[in-house]
Amino acid sequence: YSHWRLHILESGSTDGTLALVERYLSDPRIALHSTPADQPPLDILGNWARILRLDLSDYLTILGHDDLLDADFLAEIAALIAAEPNASLWLTHFKLIDSDGALIRPCKPFPPRLDADEYLYGLHTRRLESYATGYVMRSSDYIRLGGIPPLRNLLYADLLLWYRLISLGYLACSPRYAFSYRVHEQS
Repeated sequence: YSHWRLHILESGSTDGTLALVERYLSDPRIALHSTPADQPPLDILGNWARILRLDLSDYLTILGHDDLLDADFLAEIAALIAAEPNASLWLTHFKLIDSDGALIRPCKPFPPRLDADEYLYGLHTRRLESYATGYVMRSSDYIRLGGIPPLRNLLYADLLLWYRLISLGYLACSPRYAFSYRVHEQS
């Protein structure tokens, strides 16, 4: 799948991110958005707030700095959107990996469709698990809802956004595994 754009939101990285990213900036689909050197680095809320000001495509996903999309993730999501155009949030199944990228286990299975109440019930009963990576939404919905809510310490901010987005329609989930969420001690 080749119809994509990548916005990299960088703010004060000290791990060689800029040097790595600069190798790919000749691809017009990739844009780097760095905090100016004369400004203090943004915290995660400030960095994520920048998403609302980007020139976005019709759909977007947010990827954590060390999570992984499989090579067929975009094709799988495009097929899911075509099959479920009335959904308001799309997801594939995913793998949980450790810091070295080794498989811990697959995620708990999602049904093909969930409404907002079913999603919330599944989380509270631990029948479902949800992380901040892999969800795809309409950019216009993301902007209309104000993006990731600025909850203190970001506690459940992503889950609240997913709930609000699902409330606009429903969550559609592919049975295929197309991304990996990296588990940390603080995850």
